[in-house]
Amino acid sequence: MPSELETARRIVAGELAHMLESDIALSDVLPVLETEYRRDLPKSATETDLRMFERLAVELKSAAEMFDLVGKRDLARTVNPAAAKYRRLARAELRKWKPPFPYATKPTLEFDSA
Repeated sequence: MPSELETARRIVAGELAHMLESDIALSDVLPVLETEYRRDLPKSATETDLRMFERLAVELKSAAEMFDLVGKRDLARTVNPAAAKYRRLARAELRKWKPPFPYATKPTLEFDSA
């Protein structure tokens, strides 16, 4: 039985596959995902961009893995470079991160801790 997170990731992968198979370019889909994730993140978070890039990287990577599992390797090859781009952006944001107060601990990225 999949968890709620796994179910959500499957839905995202399915929606992304549907968009890409209906000839919508990935470059048109990613800005929409970015605005959705920015809207969902708390406004007061000092690491909003870091978390947005991290979420996109994780979701795109899991979508690529699911595409590979079901035999849609062309979709996986399309999505993998975008996932790598967002991993790079998240790591760059993490390097720029400054603590909001002196004893704040540095955040960790989900895809680095796994």
